[in-house]
Amino acid sequence: MIVKKAKPLKIEVIVRGYITGSAYKEYIKSGTVCGIVLPNGLEN
Repeated sequence: MIVKKAKPLKIEVIVRGYITGSAYKEYIKSGTVCGIVLPNGLEN
């Protein structure tokens, strides 16, 4: 078996149960955030 030492990918993920700011403004206007369609009825 040939192996190579891998470098870790340092990432941070934040999961929230709400949307605020410009994301909420976009959601109200078009129902999307960053081009992703979201369900109706989400609140700020």
